[in-house]
Amino acid sequence: GCGFVTVGGNLIVVGKSTVIPNSEPWTGGSVVFTVGGNFTLTTNAAFKANDNGFQRTSGRDPITLGPGYGVGHTTAAGYGGFGSGHNGTYGKTYDQGMTPIHPGSPSGDYQGGHPGGGLIRIHAAGKVEIAGRLDASARESDTSESSASGGGIWVTAGGRMTVLPGAVLKARGGYRCTGAGGPGGGGRIALAQMLSSAQLAAMMADEQYHGPHVFEEEVFKASHPGVGIDVLGGEDSAGEQKGSFRFVDGQSIGLMLIVR
Repeated sequence: GCGFVTVGGNLIVVGKSTVIPNSEPWTGGSVVFTVGGNFTLTTNAAFKANDNGFQRTSGRDPITLGPGYGVGHTTAAGYGGFGSGHNGTYGKTYDQGMTPIHPGSPSGDYQGGHPGGGLIRIHAAGKVEIAGRLDASARESDTSESSASGGGIWVTAGGRMTVLPGAVLKARGGYRCTGAGGPGGGGRIALAQMLSSAQLAAMMADEQYHGPHVFEEEVFKASHPGVGIDVLGGEDSAGEQKGSFRFVDGQSIGLMLIVR
């Protein structure tokens, strides 16, 4: 991160309010929200980081630090999933599935390029309740080059996390252009509940979670009906272009029953 928002108490985003965290275009340095209490995102409220990730910056060498950047009008950008390429080329993946700390990478530079999806990163010491929209997608429609990749969403709770029906979590890759360009890779979404401060610090240090209870998209959806999750590449691309989703449950399982 290169920008920090610290809330000592509760962070509550209500009504039709929209929070827009921008990433630094060249380095990808992003905003980190640290909440001392609970974080609540109500229905119709949103965090939006669309098109706010790595960008091509003229006059810089290299022109972008986005690890999965696209090339020309043929190779799309990657992040959680590969960017679609031409003649065997692919925009590469980066970051870890449980700790997305970078935004998405920009598209090819055929006519200037488009930025990748941004980064939404929120760490609450208390409970988290999400009923609104978290969106870190790339541009939905490119017209002149290969597409950018989706960005990242990383939200953690020291207490319980509740994701309500109607909530939307989206880090989709950009749609392909006409011609030879391909769709961008999907981004990364990671949620975690019941994390101790030591567990979170360890995850920040080495980008890994060393405990049990890590669930992927299908399991999470089965227990959270009505929640929208989208980490696809552009044009509904699945397979290697689909990004990643992880849900970490850090609670320890205690003794339940003794049979003698």
